[in-house]
Amino acid sequence: GGTIRIVNSETVTLDNTELITRTEGKGRAGSILIEGTDYLLLRNGSLLLADAEADEDGGTIRIGASRVISSPNGNNDIITNANNGTGGDIFSPNATLYGFELQSGSTTAQLRNSRSNDISTRSEFGRDGSVTINDITETPNQTESEELDDSFSTPEQLISNSCISPSSSVAGSFTIPGTG
Repeated sequence: GGTIRIVNSETVTLDNTELITRTEGKGRAGSILIEGTDYLLLRNGSLLLADAEADEDGGTIRIGASRVISSPNGNNDIITNANNGTGGDIFSPNATLYGFELQSGSTTAQLRNSRSNDISTRSEFGRDGSVTINDITETPNQTESEELDDSFSTPEQLISNSCISPSSSVAGSFTIPGTG
């Protein structure tokens, strides 16, 4: 399975990013380790997955951040999974996780097809894994939101208020993808 390690960064932002360790043969699924981080931000369908096929155990996801924040209804998931072995471990004993829900019984595909932000350790035929976390809450409080304001930009902040064109013909278009 291998190891993915991210260390010593004030803020780690995963935006439409999948970090996956997987084994399809012999050996544990691998580990995802995020260490020495103040904030871990997950947006737009990001995924941390330690997955094992056959009879092997799911991997370990260890998050050493003080705050793990997910955008609302962003389909951001933290999952360890196994087919026949033990489901794996998610370990974040010092972090407060914002915007996540603990899940049990759902497959990885079901979790990825929902809009919710999920945490799950599951085995299809073996024993489910373990989740060790400090705290899960729905949203950050006002003080924590204010601390993050400088790190986010809205589309309006990135677009000039006026476009000057030397001719009256239409030269192109600008589209902001998304919902809402």
